[in-house]
Amino acid sequence: MKEKAGTPRAKKPFQMTLIGPEPTPKTPAKPPKKPARPAPPTIPEWRALYAAAIRFKELGCWEWLCELDMFGVRNPEGDGVIGYCSVMGILGEHFALAAYLGSKGLTGFQRIQSGAVAKTEVELYELQDCLMVSFEDRKYITPKDYKVMRELGLKFRGANAWPMVRRLRPGRIPWYIDGAEARFLTVALEQALEVAPRVQADPIVARSDVRRHCLFGPDQDGRYLVRTADTKAGTVVWQDEWLKPEPLTAAEMALQEGILLPTEDYLASLRNSVTKRYGDWELDISWLPEPVQDERGTAPFFPRLFMVVDSENGIVIGTAMSKPDDYVREFGEEFARVVKQLEGLPSGILVRNDATEAFIVPVSQALRIPLKRTRLKQVAKIKRELEKMLSLNATRR
Repeated sequence: MKEKAGTPRAKKPFQMTLIGPEPTPKTPAKPPKKPARPAPPTIPEWRALYAAAIRFKELGCWEWLCELDMFGVRNPEGDGVIGYCSVMGILGEHFALAAYLGSKGLTGFQRIQSGAVAKTEVELYELQDCLMVSFEDRKYITPKDYKVMRELGLKFRGANAWPMVRRLRPGRIPWYIDGAEARFLTVALEQALEVAPRVQADPIVARSDVRRHCLFGPDQDGRYLVRTADTKAGTVVWQDEWLKPEPLTAAEMALQEGILLPTEDYLASLRNSVTKRYGDWELDISWLPEPVQDERGTAPFFPRLFMVVDSENGIVIGTAMSKPDDYVREFGEEFARVVKQLEGLPSGILVRNDATEAFIVPVSQALRIPLKRTRLKQVAKIKRELEKMLSLNATRR
């Protein structure tokens, strides 16, 4: 019977017959050892960090600085990454200092500020790559936070009085820091205490309501004030430099924006697999609503879900779930698998959100597949069923 166009159907798996004697089974390779987790901060490291945080709050530099008044601090340890520091609190709502790590962290911050992404909780998590100390109400302080404060003999009282320290990684819930991060955040706070009073003392700033000024970048050449450490005669000396952030590569930028950049080999393998055309396919990339953990003690993350659904009959012809770190590659592989298994391409691709459109645009253009932004009726049905299942599982727990 002739196959009806527009109805994907998976092929039977290829059966391989061995000729001759069976090969001697290889000894299974030992699974690679998991990398050791970074050590948590020591009590002296916590003490130094909390002392710097308390002094920073007492300074109250958010009264004359805004989030866009950024300066850099180069980490004197490790790879010397620059933390681009932003002071929050001028609106009287969220009081914090964040050190956005490297050009990736800075670019994520700029994308949020530009309005390029909707500021939903999950989407903000997707872009923020920073160390942060914020000042919260008591109800937000966890037992783990409180245990450290108690060991240090620290007591706080009132609204926005309790220091909370977190590491924010793209796609993951803000989480506890390790020792190296504690040392760098302490340095960032100490340099903020040195730099911020310079602005307040500037007579031009003191007479103006303008929140942007010459001390902080980027200047007209795209440079930022960066505090760097140098050791002279056994003493660490901090100095000012004006530096341009290292530009992201095209691949790094595409990964940050969730764009699949197909190679010529990738496109050729798809073209060579195609013998027929189907109807429209609905493609969707979204987050599952419940965060999960790789293992206990690690930062929870929101899994990304990728679906390829036949728009006519609602058959799911491809699906993948991924961590935030590598979803672009994994979803690109899943799309290629679907095309090769069905030996065909869709007549059109339907998407409903920015993330999916950005992901698939380069492929749809290269393969000349029309792309349309619309409501995905079949995907919506599947998601409703999925939400029912998740809700039922949560009730049983």
